[in-house]
Amino acid sequence: MKAIIFFLTLFVSFTLAQELPKAGQEYTIAYDPAKNNILNGSRNLYVIYAFDYWSTEESYAGGARALFDNVLHPDPDRVHKKKLKQDGRFYSARIAIPDTVSLLSYYFTNGTNMDDNNEKTYVSYIYNKNGQPVRGARFRNVDFMVMAGKSKAEQMEEIKRELDAYPDNFMVYIPYWRMRFNQAENLDELMELRKTFEEQFKTLYDRYGKSNDLMLAEVSVYYNISPLLRKLFHSAPPESRGTIRKMSPKITQLMINKIECIPENKRSIWIQQFYEIATHQRTCPTPKPERHTLMQKPAPDFSFTTLQGDTLKLSDFRGKLVLLDFWGLWCKPCVDQIPNLKNVYDHYNDDGLVIISISSDRIVRKKSTDAYLVFIEDKGLDWLQVLDDKKGRIHDIYKVNRWPTLYLIDREGKFAARSDQLRGKRLERTISKHM
Repeated sequence: MKAIIFFLTLFVSFTLAQELPKAGQEYTIAYDPAKNNILNGSRNLYVIYAFDYWSTEESYAGGARALFDNVLHPDPDRVHKKKLKQDGRFYSARIAIPDTVSLLSYYFTNGTNMDDNNEKTYVSYIYNKNGQPVRGARFRNVDFMVMAGKSKAEQMEEIKRELDAYPDNFMVYIPYWRMRFNQAENLDELMELRKTFEEQFKTLYDRYGKSNDLMLAEVSVYYNISPLLRKLFHSAPPESRGTIRKMSPKITQLMINKIECIPENKRSIWIQQFYEIATHQRTCPTPKPERHTLMQKPAPDFSFTTLQGDTLKLSDFRGKLVLLDFWGLWCKPCVDQIPNLKNVYDHYNDDGLVIISISSDRIVRKKSTDAYLVFIEDKGLDWLQVLDDKKGRIHDIYKVNRWPTLYLIDREGKFAARSDQLRGKRLERTISKHM
């Protein structure tokens, strides 16, 4: 009898292990608490799961820690919870897989402790009826590979597998070429890669026609070349720098021309924002000396509403030192700056320092206010927090097109310092100087 029970247990375990989560069908999530000895002995166990992403902050730009923070603080409408049923030593729950999703991720909990696969979550592709991962499954898995600490080479292989299976998943070409361009060590390598990229997209246009998605992917790839040109400029020999200077505006104009072929309602937020800034600079160029003569000029006044609902104006803080911090949760350098901001706020707030952090999250990611509040509370950011509107009203007043951008406004309401004096350890030195 014991042998039969043992055989049946093995059979159930084997059956559950062989089942695949298929689009439009039900799937059994099985769990053995004894395996990792984290939740062993618990009476009530639950599975917490999400499809595709846990929150709108899914971007890998923040690294593994930021990605797992999304699991701990997900968007409420993305997360599901189900109690596991016990059958001997195994626990399981039957869940419905929508036919519109491509990735399943989950963890187990008893309400106090979590078995989260060592802060990676358990992840599975969604499969089609033929047993193949559905379109986008591997692509979406790249973020979870970052969470799991997989190498760039492993991530690239995952992207290549997606493109092999679904060459018309045009958005995947964006991270594919971003990774390839980042491997360029000099201008010649970058130019050779650009030639290969353009040849590939010509082939795609010949095969699929000029769809909005394909054109958007092409422009987005070009968008990734610009920061690389800036990076290579500093390491390039003097004879190559002139080429880089000439190339940057040519790429900008090329992007403008291509964006104008895409209907505005089909453009991504990033691309539309780039287009508006680039066309504004083209028709109303700012003289180069302006950046250096900005200091000691009056800072433009603006009104704002804080996350707590208080309506204020910049001019309300005349007589105090004001630090304007244009940032976003999606922006890793911005998040990295937070400890420096906390440090100066703790040291100088009583002496008259005011910090106003103006987030671009509604512009770039359409992040929900609730998710933003969770982050602010979690990090203990006690200063004034503002979510700029979708049109970037305050960003437009200050012509902000990169993040983080910081300005220090003196007690008379004039510009006293800009970003290059307010990053990292220079922040405290600059604040101290103007106190």
